[in-house]
Amino acid sequence: QDVTVVRIDFTSAPGTNCLSLDTRFMSEEYPEFPGKIYNDGFIAELDINDWTTLNSSILGPHNFAFRVDAPASNGEPLNVRTTGDASASASNAQGTFFDGGTPLLRSQTTMSPGSHSLYVSILDQGDGNFDSVVMLDRLTAWPAPRRKCGLGASPLVRPTLTRPALVTRSSTTRTYGLSVQSESRLKRVVVKIDGRAVRVRPFFSSDNREVRILVPVANDGLSRGRHTMTFDVANRAGTSSARLEFTN
Repeated sequence: QDVTVVRIDFTSAPGTNCLSLDTRFMSEEYPEFPGKIYNDGFIAELDINDWTTLNSSILGPHNFAFRVDAPASNGEPLNVRTTGDASASASNAQGTFFDGGTPLLRSQTTMSPGSHSLYVSILDQGDGNFDSVVMLDRLTAWPAPRRKCGLGASPLVRPTLTRPALVTRSSTTRTYGLSVQSESRLKRVVVKIDGRAVRVRPFFSSDNREVRILVPVANDGLSRGRHTMTFDVANRAGTSSARLEFTN
């Protein structure tokens, strides 16, 4: 039944206490087989590989890639039966070979510093006729603040932006800005005035997940009248936009 298990050995640095892994599960079983005996799935386990199957169920007592919106799932892996915020849909698989998939998810588990083995498994359950795949990225061990390393898989969300506003004003320059909060690190910020880019900034791993974006505008740099400033802020889940109209 096409069982594949990959072991990834790694050593985490002192001070790290959380392991995260970005995942997207896709399958040709969608939309024909949700709720039936055929059930492909993906399992992620830390330092132990003991999942098993029972009829059409996949039992993973140490699986941390389970849907957090179903507390009674008992470690049920990501699959085409997954419902709620982590559910499979055709739109989540656009641009791929597959008919359905989950949104981009971040799976997390607590851990201690030192040497570990991560086990990731994917399998056909019930038949071997329809393929499934899991895309994995950004395996990260990091020092999480208390209560910030929740167990399970939850969707990554686009950045949250505050309303843009005038921050400071001088005789020559006005500065506009907004605050950004993002569960995953930012990738890119583009600021435009009247459709023309005035600031393009890529973000790297050293950047925080809470960012203040400030844009100085010279008073004599724009014609008199009304102007439109747009902020496009992207992380791994997508792009959020905000708009501000001002008069020069």
